[in-house]
Amino acid sequence: MLEIVIRKDGRLKSMKSVTAKYQRLVDSSFDAVEAAAPFPPFPNQITRERLVIQVPVIYKIR
Repeated sequence: MLEIVIRKDGRLKSMKSVTAKYQRLVDSSFDAVEAAAPFPPFPNQITRERLVIQVPVIYKIR
């Protein structure tokens, strides 16, 4: 589970692993989130300055 904090303008503020067993997998999850950033800015109807999202991450090793 990752916790991602996104600023109103779509920039990534922070991220952390909420539950983690293997640091290498956590690092690869962080890399994926950083590659996806920046995110679209919030619509005007959303007045919050930041959004906190918890994202489950499932790994498939082949």
